[in-house]
Amino acid sequence: MWRVEGAMTKIPMPWGQHVTEDDQRGTPSTARREEMLADDEISLFDLWDVLMDRKWVVLGVFVLVVLASGLYALSRPDTVSLRAVVALGQVGRDEQTPLPDAATVVDELNRMLIPQRMREADGGLATPAASVSSAPARLVELTVEAPAAGLDAHRTLLADVADALLAHQQRQREALLAPARERRERLAEDAATMEETIAALRERMAGMREAQSAVGIGPAARIAALNAEALILQELSDLRRERREVLGELAELEQETAAVSPARLVTEPAVTARGSEPSAGLILALGVVLGGMLGIFAAFFWEFVARANEHRRERGTARH
Repeated sequence: MWRVEGAMTKIPMPWGQHVTEDDQRGTPSTARREEMLADDEISLFDLWDVLMDRKWVVLGVFVLVVLASGLYALSRPDTVSLRAVVALGQVGRDEQTPLPDAATVVDELNRMLIPQRMREADGGLATPAASVSSAPARLVELTVEAPAAGLDAHRTLLADVADALLAHQQRQREALLAPARERRERLAEDAATMEETIAALRERMAGMREAQSAVGIGPAARIAALNAEALILQELSDLRRERREVLGELAELEQETAAVSPARLVTEPAVTARGSEPSAGLILALGVVLGGMLGIFAAFFWEFVARANEHRRERGTARH
């Protein structure tokens, strides 16, 4: 039988056998593709058979991981968490601003104040950490996780760090208030000098009035006395106006000084939690999950190695 391909090409074929276009192009037919896809599919039953055949591998790895997790959870020392809270100094009454910014304070604590206190304290202590409280932002939290046996030493360390922060804040507050206090002292001295000047002018004016009422003073002397009294009154008026301005400025300085509040210790160093983090129960739960995953992986890997070795043996036998 001859089959015509195109115009001139003839391909001899056995009798009763037909060649499809897919066979001519070298591509598999639909039935062949379905057969190939079926071979490539992974059956869940095959996976289950592998797990059942390698169940002791799964169980062994699972038990080892769970035991290791339990030993790790039990071997950790008993710990406690300590916490102290410091409220930073504030500037302003209505819109309160920390003195200085809380993030700057935390950075200074972690870089300078806490390492300094650690050097001064006895060795073997855990290092505290400083952070900004979520609300309000002017609160600084000092925390440390330490062994329960060293609770008192760590409580003392946390108290020392809090005291160092309060002293540091007080120095910054004094530096901020120093110019205002100097200005207030100068204004108070000016106000006192004005009071003395006003009292002296009043005495002088009273003496001039007594002199005016005396007998024997001529008109020219009276006119001169009245002019002098007018000058004194004008000077008194100017001094009183300046005194009001000075007293008003003093009052503003007093308000500004009072608006700068000092830092304070909100919470004494106290135990907030006992036991290490994460907890022993959480470690065991993670060990169970991880043990199951590793056990299944080990079973499939073992099966892969066994089949790979069997394939190598078959290839070696076929060559010989």
